[in-house]
Amino acid sequence: MLVQTWRGLMIALGWTSLAVGALGVLLPLLPTTPFVLLAAFFFSRGSKRLHRWLTGHPRFGRYVRDWEAEQVIPPVGKYASTVMMVPSVGWAAATRDIPLLPLVLMLATVAAVLWFIWTRPSRRSAAERPRRPTP
Repeated sequence: MLVQTWRGLMIALGWTSLAVGALGVLLPLLPTTPFVLLAAFFFSRGSKRLHRWLTGHPRFGRYVRDWEAEQVIPPVGKYASTVMMVPSVGWAAATRDIPLLPLVLMLATVAAVLWFIWTRPSRRSAAERPRRPTP
């Protein structure tokens, strides 16, 4: 009973994450990829079939496979997240009267997130790339 409840919870959280990620396609400030990766995590814990479906998805599958194989973040994702975060935080810091401690915490968080993003590989290593069959 507990295992079925756990699996059901993981599947529900996976679908919720995927729905939020799908909204990110339409809403410019809502990121898509982190929620798709979160959905893959939940599906991997709740349903191997749904996890296989997501990793084989024509739009999102490559990103999930690359992340699961080597925590790859493509250059376009790195640039997009930087272009979204830096001006947003810069604007907030410049136009709002934010107390010093929250301002420092906000800037440190953005710096830590950007450091994490930019230290991930941009491509899978040659050994980990899927091989295409030769004609």
